[in-house]
Amino acid sequence: MNSKINFLSFLLQNCKQKKILFIDFDTIFSSYFQNTVTLAYDKSDFSDFRIVLPGIKNMDFFIKDMVDSLSCNSILILDSLNGLIDSLNMLNLYKMKNKKLTEGAKDSRQKSGGYQSLNILSLLLKKTENKKIPIVITLYQPLERSKKMVNELLLINDDSETNNHFLRISSNVLFLDFDEREDRMGLTLIKKNSPVSYSSTSTSSTTYTNIFFPYSRWFYYNFIKP
Repeated sequence: MNSKINFLSFLLQNCKQKKILFIDFDTIFSSYFQNTVTLAYDKSDFSDFRIVLPGIKNMDFFIKDMVDSLSCNSILILDSLNGLIDSLNMLNLYKMKNKKLTEGAKDSRQKSGGYQSLNILSLLLKKTENKKIPIVITLYQPLERSKKMVNELLLINDDSETNNHFLRISSNVLFLDFDEREDRMGLTLIKKNSPVSYSSTSTSSTTYTNIFFPYSRWFYYNFIKP
């Protein structure tokens, strides 16, 4: 938890002049941020910082508002993908209860929260692709699953793009680890390679690769007050 809070704090401190939209599904960062004795900074440090706590009943409005509010000087932080999926699943249950759907209709009309979340991310990417608006999405997952995902990302495999949704939608994947004894945060960045251009005697062409490569280092900072 400390690694995520510290990384998000570092990110916010380096984006003070941007329009920051922070979607807090987990509500953990908000509780830290609103408690002025916990973090080593506060809202007054930022020119345009908005935290949104989505509710199930306003989810449809929230998604539209999130997409419409993005501009060229924006950065969107979605914390976390797990919370988004859980909220969408709860929204589906809420809609099914109100509409009194039968079991058969439920299977045919309702999509899973995971499927819907990928649609939302695709919508956000289409909105931001021409404006180069950064989107940061956090995710909790078991260590073994993370190791498996790293192996998939580093594996040279033609099927890897179709098997791994991170590969399809991400330009960077970041793994975080906080060492409380040393008061430092470990950061491992797995970044997608850029297209490689080459020319021959007769034609020139560009090769596109989906291979990722890793970069790691430690940062000695802690935004959480002792």
